[in-house]
Amino acid sequence: MHRLKSALLIIFLIGMLAFAGIIIGQGGMTGATTYSSTVVCFSDSDCNDHVATTIDICRNPGTDLSLCVNKAE
Repeated sequence: MHRLKSALLIIFLIGMLAFAGIIIGQGGMTGATTYSSTVVCFSDSDCNDHVATTIDICRNPGTDLSLCVNKAE
């Protein structure tokens, strides 16, 4: 009986490893993050936060690294 339990446990563990390999091979459950490239701004006017006391700046305009900065005057 002890041998049967050990054999079933080994079969179960091999099955779980195979299942995990299939999931990881398909790109699921890996913790990987997919980034989509998006341009945040093309000019300073795209960064207008509608606050009169800030200077609105577009850094790296028109690129995937573009970002808006709203500095207090």
